[in-house]
Amino acid sequence: MLICAGVTSCRLQTVPTVLRDMAVNLVTHRLYLRRPEGQLPEAIKEVYRGSLKMLEALRDGKLTLGIARKWSGAPRAGGFSCPRPSGAL
Repeated sequence: MLICAGVTSCRLQTVPTVLRDMAVNLVTHRLYLRRPEGQLPEAIKEVYRGSLKMLEALRDGKLTLGIARKWSGAPRAGGFSCPRPSGAL
């Protein structure tokens, strides 16, 4: 489930691989930070910085997830416009 602009949730048929990969990269970085040695490999730092740049590009609308829109309405700045499920407040 993807939370859209904190308003409602969008159920995706499949999670885009770009989101999955970014999540793995962010979690890997976080796990390395917890290590007692405290040293992060340079490759982990680079992948982390790349993931942050991709998230910023998504936020700014410079990158898309490659998901076909099935709803109408203009997206709000900084978020995704999602249809409300029937019966939602």
